Amino acid sequence: MARKSLSTILSLTIMVPLIEDAFALHLPFAKRATNSTPASPGATTLPMPIHFDGRGGYQVPVQMASNSPQTFNFTISTGSGLTFAAGQSCAECSNTPLYNQGASTSAVSLSGSDNTTWFGTTTSGNLIKENCGALLQNGSFWQYPNQTVVVVNSQSSSLLANGISGIFGLGTNGGSTGSSASGVGFNDTIYGQFLNRNPSRANFTFGMMLNSLPASGSASAGTDGGILHWTKPDDSFFDTSKVTYKTLADTSSSAGNTNGTTINTGQDWTVGLDGWVATVGNTHLSNTDTVVAVVDPLYPNIYLPGDQAKLIHDTINGSALSGASTLSGLSQTYSIPCDAQFSFGFLVGSQTFVLNPEQLILQQGNGTCVSAIEGFTDSSLTQYLVGSRFISTIYLIFNIPRDGPPTLGFSPRTSPGKSTNVGAIVGGTVGGVAFVIILGLVAFWYLRRRADRRMGPFEIEDADKPVQQAGVEPYMVGAPTPAQPSIAPTTPLPTQPLLLGEESHGPLPPPSYEEASSSAGSPVASRPNPPRGDVKGRRVPVPSMSISEMPEMTSPTETHAL
Repeated sequence: MARKSLSTILSLTIMVPLIEDAFALHLPFAKRATNSTPASPGATTLPMPIHFDGRGGYQVPVQMASNSPQTFNFTISTGSGLTFAAGQSCAECSNTPLYNQGASTSAVSLSGSDNTTWFGTTTSGNLIKENCGALLQNGSFWQYPNQTVVVVNSQSSSLLANGISGIFGLGTNGGSTGSSASGVGFNDTIYGQFLNRNPSRANFTFGMMLNSLPASGSASAGTDGGILHWTKPDDSFFDTSKVTYKTLADTSSSAGNTNGTTINTGQDWTVGLDGWVATVGNTHLSNTDTVVAVVDPLYPNIYLPGDQAKLIHDTINGSALSGASTLSGLSQTYSIPCDAQFSFGFLVGSQTFVLNPEQLILQQGNGTCVSAIEGFTDSSLTQYLVGSRFISTIYLIFNIPRDGPPTLGFSPRTSPGKSTNVGAIVGGTVGGVAFVIILGLVAFWYLRRRADRRMGPFEIEDADKPVQQAGVEPYMVGAPTPAQPSIAPTTPLPTQPLLLGEESHGPLPPPSYEEASSSAGSPVASRPNPPRGDVKGRRVPVPSMSISEMPEMTSPTETHAL
């Protein structure tokens, strides 16, 4: 009977803590704290659909005028905080509807004119105030009245043409805006006017999630090109625990920018990134210096200083300079083999966002391919321009506070309803293991009890007596000395950054190796167990390098394949 009682107590003693541990391990992961997006209290997400424009860009429907709204398709750009509309006198604005200022009773002319410089083009026009609205997913228009608008009467390229009638400006008008108009500032932006109308709001925040451009041809005009989560990012579309925020760089002058980086005027959302990495076959290249990058979906590709673009493409067998350019001659493209194997990524904080060959190799339709990485032809331009091919692989969070500098958040994407719940996985695994152990203990107890019933009363009584070999006396010297278990050293865990929950790059080099190092405890003396194998690890330091060649990595730094 003592045996049965002991078995029952042992089973219950082990089962209860296992069940408690399973729930205890599951709940903290399920309720893991995440980084909240900096949205004002009371803000709600207003989905604003984005469509492809049929020529390699994006567009949103916009209405102008209060009395008889005029509806147009505007491309989107972070380069300026003004709204641009092709006017009736714009001869270069062909094959697109034009804004009729004379038909609007809400338009108010302002003194002066504006000339804005973009990458590869300029626009000129008069300034007015106008009431505008942007189409939301529910079919209504989000109104933004009293908007400062440039009525474009001339341009140096076909920026406003072929179905695109204007620019939905998402800039802040901070620093050097590229606009020649005097007095243009934050109050002329969508954000400034919104905060003026809503004095209780501390900031204006929105999320951008673009769909990727096709690698061959162009998407049909009007097809799904992504979404703006207006006035509040939708955290079901991005990993809130892995958002890296970057403060906007001062674009008023090149002073203070690393490496003497020059900033082209007309670009508001300019941030410092933490370098780049590229892999071509077995060759690994990296730039471990901070790079100043303009982030703007108006431009399709990724644009690097000329020498760095050349370095990457010189490593690709069969690459050659091409005469094509997506920036009206400010950049140059490279033709590459259509089966080339290479990747490229930017480092943002402790994360590396990598583009694969399917996103970097662009089919030309005649059996030839070009690279999505272009190089600036002007050697004095040492900045970077991050266009939609990179933006469409991540989730961007734009935060414009009432006071203080704006910030830009970079995050991996997730799919609503398909995101991986680490807590549920861990909790379920632990619970499953505990359940199997419990079943094993119950089966053991049942079989033991069944065996005990089959034993006779004398056998049960004798079973509690020590078994002795015939003619051999047990060796007893005083009280037995209990075994002293040794304490196994614990493995130090790497410090986790609070914001990202990822391994930190430190001062960059993206290719790094890191493993924990530990050893198991020694066996207990009283009952020899099979010796435990030591858990060994080595940390192989990788020296910081600037645009250099590295051996092939076997355990790369954590990256996000995009």
